[in-house]
Amino acid sequence: MIKRIFLPEKVGSYYLFDKRTIGIEIGLHEIFATTVLAKGHSRTIEKLTQEPIVSNGVSYDERVINALKALSHKMGRYDELCCIIPSSLVVFKNITLPFTGIKKTKMVIPFEVESMLPFTLDQAVLDSIITHEDTEKKQTSLIVGAVKKEIVDRYIHYFTGAGFPVQKISIGIFELYGLYKLIEEKNDTDEAVGLINMGYETTELVLLIQGQPAAIRSLPQGIISIAKKLGTFTQGDITENIQKLLRSGVDETRDTGFAHAAQRAFEDLIHEISFTYMTATKKVEPQQNLTKIILVGAAGDIPGIADFLTKELGIPSVLLEPKKLIHNAIIKSTVPSLSNNFMPSIAAAISTETTSEFNLHKQAAQKEETNTINKQLITSALLLFLLFFSFTLYSFFRLRNLRMAYVQAERESLVALKKNFKLKPNQTTTLAQANKAAQAELIKQETTWHRLSADNRYALLRYLVELSKCINLTETQLDLTSLILTDTTIKLYGSVPGYPQLTKLQSQLECPLFKRLPKLQDPNFKSEPITLTINKEEL
Repeated sequence: MIKRIFLPEKVGSYYLFDKRTIGIEIGLHEIFATTVLAKGHSRTIEKLTQEPIVSNGVSYDERVINALKALSHKMGRYDELCCIIPSSLVVFKNITLPFTGIKKTKMVIPFEVESMLPFTLDQAVLDSIITHEDTEKKQTSLIVGAVKKEIVDRYIHYFTGAGFPVQKISIGIFELYGLYKLIEEKNDTDEAVGLINMGYETTELVLLIQGQPAAIRSLPQGIISIAKKLGTFTQGDITENIQKLLRSGVDETRDTGFAHAAQRAFEDLIHEISFTYMTATKKVEPQQNLTKIILVGAAGDIPGIADFLTKELGIPSVLLEPKKLIHNAIIKSTVPSLSNNFMPSIAAAISTETTSEFNLHKQAAQKEETNTINKQLITSALLLFLLFFSFTLYSFFRLRNLRMAYVQAERESLVALKKNFKLKPNQTTTLAQANKAAQAELIKQETTWHRLSADNRYALLRYLVELSKCINLTETQLDLTSLILTDTTIKLYGSVPGYPQLTKLQSQLECPLFKRLPKLQDPNFKSEPITLTINKEEL
């Protein structure tokens, strides 16, 4: 559509046109996909799709491609596909720049972080999100996410191998941070907050100081590693332990024995979480104490997990559950039940204002920008061509119509002149010739009329004036068909509806200018006219 080419997709967080985005999280064993429709300020969660990555003897990459192919048949129509990668593959750096403006910062960032990366800049793909912008001091605080190019290429290969392109590659913890800012930050006045995304394979930790990420770390432990440790206490396999962990969890009121075993299985992970946050808070200037933990991700489905974290870490812990999303004025859902497993993909599909400009898939972003410019140029050229063609076509038909109207008018003029002036055929070859002949005939007739009526012109006009004064057409309903004037008489040809009108007509004709009429007998005087004799004495 032309409007999508020349108008921006959105202004701020307001979408001018509907946009359907699919957020995808690729794990070791499953793929989670969420479809979100952005319309104006609202975001509607329309669909949650889960596809297992089946172990069938081929490589992991081939299994992911096969799972994506199967997923593509379930996704439906979309405008943009956003895939998120785990923070364990990313290097994070916090920087502050002495100016504002997203375009300026994106130009400078590669040079600012080059010396901080564990790999060369030509091997890196990086982007950033703005965490704070101070317009008074003209400073911008950012957190940069950098990954090796080969990792981004691998994710791109997944989707190209499955037969559909990916438009955006983001970082899961960034998208969750954006969702936290949208849902919780305005209600959260704590100075230091821990945001934990505990999934099946990894646990991602973010330290937020006054709403800004100060540190990010990924731990190689998650629900699966907890289930493995549970096997040493319960003798169950991983699948059974995961199912029971999600059913009974660490809630002692459900299954006391299993809860105690699960709590023991969590000990190492809890210790790592505690140590990470203790170390990170000590590095902050001034030093902060963690005042709140916000848990998000698949672990949110484990019964009693929030209370367990509060007890073990000594810090109040709450869940950022999917149901909190639909209590927000912006986000709605047509899905009856939202699982914690889908939180990262939900965050990616919503693509909050914080992360909307973040994209590690530079080729797609540049290609989209180039395509947009090309579309604008092609459309502009096409519109100019159509405008020029339409004007040319309009001018052609307009001139043709004028030419046809001229010929028609010329033909009608010749017919009228020939009829009114009794012109001969040899005098009507052209309009100019006919006009010349008609003009000569008109001069001849005017000369004759002038010679015949010059002495009586004033009298005849007076006869007509007096006659118009005498006769009231409304009262008599006179239908006058013709009028013959001589210097002594006026003959009226016509009729009136009946004798009452005839009587009124005779009364009105009793004027000083005309001699007395004999009594009129017939209302129809079309053949036998009423003859008025001029009273010369009144002239």
